[in-house]
Amino acid sequence: MINWWVILVLGIWLFASVGVVVTKRNDPYVPAALITLFIGIGWLITR
Repeated sequence: MINWWVILVLGIWLFASVGVVVTKRNDPYVPAALITLFIGIGWLITR
């Protein structure tokens, strides 16, 4: 069975890291990544 938690977290933080590298600032990206993480967890739990 694939560990979807690992894929979800790595995907979100990869997106956040790319955003930080491109824009040279992490203010809008870290909160967005955390919000997306919580939404993803909630979706997996209530699926």
